[in-house]
Amino acid sequence: MEDRLICTTCGTAVPEGVRSCPVCHRGVYRTCFCGWHLPANERVCPNCGADWSQSARVARKSRSRTPSTRKLIRHALVGALAAAVAMIMVLILLTAFAKLGMSAGEAAPRAVGDRLALAAAGVVRLLRLVWGGLVRYGPAILAVIGIMVVGAGAGIVVYLRKSGHREPHKSRTSRRVRRKRRQ
Repeated sequence: MEDRLICTTCGTAVPEGVRSCPVCHRGVYRTCFCGWHLPANERVCPNCGADWSQSARVARKSRSRTPSTRKLIRHALVGALAAAVAMIMVLILLTAFAKLGMSAGEAAPRAVGDRLALAAAGVVRLLRLVWGGLVRYGPAILAVIGIMVVGAGAGIVVYLRKSGHREPHKSRTSRRVRRKRRQ
């Protein structure tokens, strides 16, 4: 008569071909050091002869699927703080661009719509200044960038030549052939 597989946790007889107990849902097979799957109540591995009689079952740690209340509150507070900081930064930028759009003696308006209109005028003014600088100094800037790119390329070439780095050697043999050679 063949030994029936019995769950080591609750003692229920497990039907043939089932990998976990139908009552407690614990696995009824274990993996030996050699890779062989053997029933949990079997004491010796039939493949390699490893002794499992003194082995203790190790409980696996599982992650809980329910969110931690403490972590949830912490993330909510961090999100609220980040939103507040972003709002303050937007207001600072809006005020700075509005000051660019104002005349010398004007005071900043309190209404947000008026500040937005002044900020748009300030952005246009800033873009004109930048465009004027690019038109005036554009060829010189491009020349400096070109010289820097050429110098960086030359530095890379010198480094690669001195350190002996070449293109990686491409092996013509496959991994399977190399594995056979090692054995």
